[in-house]
Amino acid sequence: PSAVKISEVSFTQAVGTSSSEVAINLNCSRTVACTGIILENVRLKSADSSRPVKANCINAFGNTDTVNPVVPCFD
Repeated sequence: PSAVKISEVSFTQAVGTSSSEVAINLNCSRTVACTGIILENVRLKSADSSRPVKANCINAFGNTDTVNPVVPCFD
């Protein structure tokens, strides 16, 4: 299997709604991590106001500032 290294990517000033429960999905290769990912001022909510959104990630590393939903692998 092959893998692509992703690094030094920024998501800034992203505001919107998600039709799915998972609003942020950072799934990187299990053999090659994504590094240097920056999420800054990202605010996503559910299109259905009665349901919260969440973030998932696999082998992704970086920093956040004012992000909703919380990205668990960046804690």
